[in-house]
This record gives sequence, C-alpha cells and structure tokens, in this order.
Amino acid sequence: MRLSIPTSFNIDYPQNNIQYYSAYGKKKLIPLLFNASKGYCMYCGKSIKNESDEDYQVEHSVDKAGNEGQEEDEITFLTHCKHNFSVTCKKCNLDCKKSVSKVDFGDIPHQKNCKKIDCTTKICDDYKQLREQYCQKNLIILQPQGYDFKGVKMAIQYNMIYNTYIPGTSVSEWEAYLLVIEHIRRFRLNGDRFSWSVVDIAAKIVNDYNRGIKDKSELIKSVKEYRPTNRIGCIFLEYIDSECCHISVEALVELCETLVVVSALD
Repeated sequence: MRLSIPTSFNIDYPQNNIQYYSAYGKKKLIPLLFNASKGYCMYCGKSIKNESDEDYQVEHSVDKAGNEGQEEDEITFLTHCKHNFSVTCKKCNLDCKKSVSKVDFGDIPHQKNCKKIDCTTKICDDYKQLREQYCQKNLIILQPQGYDFKGVKMAIQYNMIYNTYIPGTSVSEWEAYLLVIEHIRRFRLNGDRFSWSVVDIAAKIVNDYNRGIKDKSELIKSVKEYRPTNRIGCIFLEYIDSECCHISVEALVELCETLVVVSALD
C-alpha cells in the first residue's frame, strides 16, 4: 500500500525573462510556485501556505553562489533563472540544503543574457548541465522539475503500513535507488521531520465513525474540511476518494484502524 509523492511540479511560467530574484520578480513568481505546490514545501511537503512570510522561502534549486571559483557577491544567470526557484520551508532551505557541493560552470557564461532566450516551457541546455552536476554531486532530486537518472524519473513513495518514505517502484537500478535514499535522508523524511498526516486522518475517520457517522461520504467529507499539515495528507485524501470509492464504509474504517494500530507499534 503505497502513495506516490510528487517530485516534480507543473508551473505555468511567464513568457518574459526578468530579474526574478528581485522584489518585483518574486512577486510575479511566488503565486505560480504556491499554486504548483498547493502551498506545501516542495522538498518535505510541510504546509507553508498559511504561515507567516518569515516561515517560507523562495530558494534556488541550484545554489546561486554554487559555482566553483565564483567571486564573492558575483551574480550569475542562476540568480534570476525562473526555472531555478522552489518554494520551501526554512528548515529545508537553511538546514537540509546548507551543506552542498558546488558546480563547475566550465565554458558556460556566468552572465547570460536570458532576456533574449525563450525558455517558458523548457529549460536551456546550460541550466540542464548544471542541474545534472548538482544532482549527482549532492544526491538531491531537484525541484521543481524533479530529476531523471538515465532516463528514469526519480520517484518517492510512502508506505502506509510501515509509515516510511521509500524509493518508488520505478527506481530499480541500485545507483538510482541510493540517490533517492540519500534525498530522503537529507531532508529527514523518515527522521525528525516525519509527518503523521496520514495517521492523523485515519484516526479522525475511525473516531468520527465511532461517534456515529456511518455514511462513508459523510466520513470523507468530514476529513476533507480541514487542511492537512503535510502534502502526504492531501495525497492520502485523494487515495481515499479514488481508490476506496467502491469499498464499504466498514472496509474503509478497518483500513484506517489498521494504519493507526500499526503506527502505534512503531
């Protein structure tokens, strides 16, 4: 019993290229990032939509100061590239991504005139090259585009029985498997940053049923009225809506009871 976690996001980027790390540029970009992530951190899934401005950050997927030999305060095209931004919680940006290896620009010009480049729907080859370096050096599945390793999209799933994040079933090659494991470890998805959203929703369904709500649609409606603290909770609600639509209310409650009991044994 697994839930698939998004490792890439569809963003309707503006056509024009501007200085997106400026106050004006961020104002244009932030709503698009939030809409794509549904108001959750793109790395760990924590809810950031309803929190203060100080508690979420627009960060550079490939470090804007991440070039080997880069001068202090030097601005490269990574600084303003619209494809190089994610929306995250502070912990992911300032702690989990604090220690990273730099990339080598090689022959790529630091000061690219991106205003003359049409990259609304796809990223340029120069940025692709730097992203590839960054992913391989730091073992991070970069957001918001995700990461393809040897043609296979790196995927993360959540095992509902064991309450753990694991590599997706499509990740079969050992090197790719370790890459996903390292990403899970870096952002501590199975450690101190683990979310109990799935178990919390399951417990609410069981409690509401025991309190007298015997209609399945009413049970599902009752849990969908509040916002889960983590994106995994939203995915679990979608799972209940789609995969559990043909089972009885008793079977749904039994499933939720199992998740709650197993979590208590961990």
